[in-house]
Amino acid sequence: MQFYLAEGNVGEDTTREQVDNVIALLIQKGWKVEYGVKKNKAEDVTEFGREEEIQDAFSKDFMTCVEILGL
Repeated sequence: MQFYLAEGNVGEDTTREQVDNVIALLIQKGWKVEYGVKKNKAEDVTEFGREEEIQDAFSKDFMTCVEILGL
């Protein structure tokens, strides 16, 4: 799946640099993430019907990255 993150996804007072750091960590974990405000979307046929499961796993990694960076 392709995920998009912007300041509003991370926190009220978050900077672009902080978002970029979260994105970098998520990419290191194997996620396809870009800066932006778009709807996350399945890109591969194997992902269709599993979007919720994939988004739950992404959310866990996202929260871990936010905690690591102290945001």
